[in-house]
Amino acid sequence: MGGAAVAAGLVLALSPAAHAAPAATPQATSPVKASATRGGAAISLEVGAATIAKARLGAKQARVGAREKADLKALRQELARRAAGNGQTYLDGDTESFVLSDGVSMAVPKGLDVSSVSVRTEGGKVVADVVSEDTSTTASARQGQGMASWTTLTSGTYVIKISGAGFMESKWLKRKLTGGDGSSKYDYIAMRRTGLGQPYEIGGINYSVTGLYISVHSTDATRANAVDRIDQSPQQDFTGNCKGSYNIGVSAYGVSAGGTFADCDKNDISFSTSDPGYYRNYMTQGAVFNGGNRAVGFQIAVKVKQGKALNFTSYQRLEMARYVYPAKKCSTWDASKTCS
Repeated sequence: MGGAAVAAGLVLALSPAAHAAPAATPQATSPVKASATRGGAAISLEVGAATIAKARLGAKQARVGAREKADLKALRQELARRAAGNGQTYLDGDTESFVLSDGVSMAVPKGLDVSSVSVRTEGGKVVADVVSEDTSTTASARQGQGMASWTTLTSGTYVIKISGAGFMESKWLKRKLTGGDGSSKYDYIAMRRTGLGQPYEIGGINYSVTGLYISVHSTDATRANAVDRIDQSPQQDFTGNCKGSYNIGVSAYGVSAGGTFADCDKNDISFSTSDPGYYRNYMTQGAVFNGGNRAVGFQIAVKVKQGKALNFTSYQRLEMARYVYPAKKCSTWDASKTCS
């Protein structure tokens, strides 16, 4: 990939689960009609936690030894800029950036557990899968008395850069209702996820973000602690209109946990009755692609056994394609933008 654009299409994917319930093995959706080549050669990358850890260590050693490449430092700075929009402050020492393969690099907050990344040819497109884990050991301690409010347990942002194509951004915010909710048996956890796809302005025909997919499900170790999903947003499938931000606020005991994302396209919602911690939103543009950034988001509130933790495995997908005819561009990228 290097600095050259992929010949026709690139998909950055976080494996979607089955529509009715989370799948043990991520399932691919119908392929985008695009060539899966990088400089004439097929893309094939599949790395697990050990290889990712090795890449992170190598990047750290280069950084300490003043041998770090300028583009990796710039990627950490880009991460810090994007995280600031989520109310997070990342100093340079709070984050890591590393190369996964030629043309594919990643910047993450220290401590984020990235389980796997793969980039491969599949059905005439390029598919990249990324899996990350919420490994917080902060259990939901017994509630005190007083005014109830949402307290942050974990939050963060990571980015993946695809040379010649674009960025994928992933943000999460996990909160607990504290201060006294009147319950002596349960705690309440809210998990908010948002994703953003941003094509590069590369000249000629840019990529279009044709789809964005985000999901979470309870980790095996903590799934038994989840009692019920008491609120979720969006509640059901919907189609956005680019004329404002979609409210993904949820509540427990009348206390709201806010959030929004810029909705422009079809949003396909799925959740599970067997796992209260499972939820996904899959945004697709359909047959006609608009240019510019695209976003997706959701939030859930889960009742949890008191004093027990609830952790999540997260997936995210970015689908991009490049065609003979230029995509229509949004006039702006803001809450008031028009993308049609």
